[in-house]
Amino acid sequence: MKRQQLLTGEEAPDVWAIIDNRALDLLAATDRDLHRRQVEHLAELAEAANTVTIQILRPDVGLHPGMGGPFAIMDYGDDPAAAMVFLETDTDGLYLDKKPEVDRYRKVFDRLVSKSMDPDSVPTYLRSLKS
Repeated sequence: MKRQQLLTGEEAPDVWAIIDNRALDLLAATDRDLHRRQVEHLAELAEAANTVTIQILRPDVGLHPGMGGPFAIMDYGDDPAAAMVFLETDTDGLYLDKKPEVDRYRKVFDRLVSKSMDPDSVPTYLRSLKS
């Protein structure tokens, strides 16, 4: 809950999340009630006046550059040299901070943005999954 409060506070970071629809499908198959609550929470977050942008990568996109697994690009202030990429592995986390590595993941992210659902459509789409 405290982490969620960070997204709505006065100094909330800008967060742009792209969620693969298959992750939502797996949650629905595991716990339908939790799935309904989670997609409603995401829908509310997506339509609120905050610093969060959510896009959904639908399964009809097929193969895409993000299939290597989840990653987070972290920017700190206006200094591009301070950027890094975080990769979560089964046993640890990996931080990449070399410019070519960060640039590569920025390209992957840009491609995912172009293939994902328009952020304005996300709340309605998420609520359609609850039925």
